[in-house]
Amino acid sequence: MAGYQRLNSGAVPMSEPVRFRSRDGHDTLVWFPFDLDRFLADAARARNALVRQVPPEFNRNEWAYLITMLAPSHILSSMEQIFGRRVDDADGVVRWDAVPRGSVAIWAPGNVSLLAPLVMLAAVVSGNQVRLKGTSRAADLSGAFLRALRGTVGAESFATCFTSVEHAVFDRTDPRSATWAAESLVRVVFGSDAAAQAIHGMPHPLESIGFSFTDRRSEAWIEFGAVDEAVLRDLAAVFAIYGQAGCTSPARVVLIGATREEALLFRSRLVDAWPTAVREDVEMHTASQVTRASQWAQASGWDVQSAPRHAAALAVGPLSLPRHEANHALWISWASLDEAVTTAPTNLQTIGHAVHDPLDTGWQRALMRTSVRRWVPLRQMHHFGWNWDGEDWWRQLFRIREWRS
Repeated sequence: MAGYQRLNSGAVPMSEPVRFRSRDGHDTLVWFPFDLDRFLADAARARNALVRQVPPEFNRNEWAYLITMLAPSHILSSMEQIFGRRVDDADGVVRWDAVPRGSVAIWAPGNVSLLAPLVMLAAVVSGNQVRLKGTSRAADLSGAFLRALRGTVGAESFATCFTSVEHAVFDRTDPRSATWAAESLVRVVFGSDAAAQAIHGMPHPLESIGFSFTDRRSEAWIEFGAVDEAVLRDLAAVFAIYGQAGCTSPARVVLIGATREEALLFRSRLVDAWPTAVREDVEMHTASQVTRASQWAQASGWDVQSAPRHAAALAVGPLSLPRHEANHALWISWASLDEAVTTAPTNLQTIGHAVHDPLDTGWQRALMRTSVRRWVPLRQMHHFGWNWDGEDWWRQLFRIREWRS
């Protein structure tokens, strides 16, 4: 389809630029090799067609989240967070324009497989050529999404956007990694510190840029007085998706300013709320892991109760108790704000909050003493954004040119 031509080594026709206006009244013209309104309309049609199915590689929560990300309102609002409000008039002064750099290579994560199709979608929206490496250590959700997109009646037009996406699954020793690094103008790497160093250490174009989203841990910070049924459901739902495996999953829950008795009451309320948030049974091997995690935690001094259907081991204890690397154990402690700050991990990525006033300057002063990258409501802990880990990565998929008279 002519409207979806991709960038290559030669000149590629661009559609008319899309105008975005920042709060200071200055405009940015963003160029795409496709018509943005057509793209959004095709995304809407594809979303309506895909919502009626769940590919076997996805669980229902993952598929529902991906379908939400296909909403035209979400795609456009993500752009507007980067470039400002979209406008149709020419009243603002053009200060910048943005042109796709040309080629993006993505090394997808193995622990949170849903990130792969999400980052692929965002990269495709930028109008760049996209290469995406999947991993054999996790479900290949990118491949499953591409197959669903290309095989679903009603999604055909949107599928043409992904025609030139090169998607492959190979291991870290495969020579294609070196080829991709050498040919790409943007490298996006998810994985361990060592993996990121290896990719970025390969020969690459001098003007290329790289982003590393490496080993991180996240937590939930909750004020006991701010807990209601919605908070309990959000925590259960967020934890149930990946357990401890995801970098955006709560490795521990800290009840700020609470007591041991309040922590035990919180856990009891969480057990009661669990079935309303997590309706699917866990697999047998997961239930076995929960039993083992519960036994280990009890032996280490934790007060443990299983979530319904053995979905998780919910362990209550002071911050000083050792925590085992058990994928389905949720560690719940009580602490002062200062204790939460001083015991926060150095690779802290996200704090999912449930507090009375998350914008209070007291929280801001406390967070300045941590390495946290995101302070978001509990339900948004897994929300992958076009600004991620404090990196304005999606904007940098474009070359930004300055215009002045």
